[in-house]
Amino acid sequence: STIKEDSKSMMVKASAETTASLSSLASNRMVSTILRQWFALGILCLMGIATVNPAHAFAAKKNKKRGGGGGKNAASSQKGFGVAPPTLEEVASQFKTRLPPDAGSSPCPCSSTPNTVSPILYADCCQPYHQKEKFPESPLRVLQSRYSAFCYRLVPYIIQTTHPKCRDFRENQITWAKDLHRDGMFDSFEFIELKPSGPAEIVNDGHQAYLDFSVRMKSKEGEQKETSVSEKSLFLQDPETGIWSYAGGDVRSGVQGLEDTILNQ
Repeated sequence: STIKEDSKSMMVKASAETTASLSSLASNRMVSTILRQWFALGILCLMGIATVNPAHAFAAKKNKKRGGGGGKNAASSQKGFGVAPPTLEEVASQFKTRLPPDAGSSPCPCSSTPNTVSPILYADCCQPYHQKEKFPESPLRVLQSRYSAFCYRLVPYIIQTTHPKCRDFRENQITWAKDLHRDGMFDSFEFIELKPSGPAEIVNDGHQAYLDFSVRMKSKEGEQKETSVSEKSLFLQDPETGIWSYAGGDVRSGVQGLEDTILNQ
């Protein structure tokens, strides 16, 4: 009887401590919303703040539920014998974007030329990548062009620049695109600044690179507070084409108490 009472007491105490810890994190609505959406620039539901399950299990369950792979889900999307499934571009054409009417003649949101009198225009910076006129020739250009794609809500580009080895990669691009459109494009935030911490660290015969950066954002809701998220990203290069793509990263928050915590482990 004494053993049972002690065991019950320990369970109640552990439950209370876990609840208090989760409540403390979830109390910052802006941060928890960012963590649910952060795809980095890679980021799609990497961490579930309201669950005690490991982040990997959480993400895996969501992908499985949404039919993130091929197989039956991919086959069923054809909706009938002989009918070709819609392409990624056709599906994405129905999504709203944040492209301004004069985007080409506006300063590029990636801030590739900060603190200059004449900042580089979107038409001369990230737009050619978004329109498939060019492909990222360096890790930095992948980062900058993906950041601009998030700013302007260009879902296909996020998918196209994600490496198959990235854990966020999904074979079924249509389902992936719809999920990004629904809850992965930071609609509740205004992008303020992308700030690379320095040059990329090139390794593995020049086909692999690491790049540190931070992103500042401001909530469009409530008190419209600013917050920052940092990431050490991995980029991989196709040795045949020379094209770089995003392959994952460790995400950290600028919120006090979470600075040294990797949020997407």
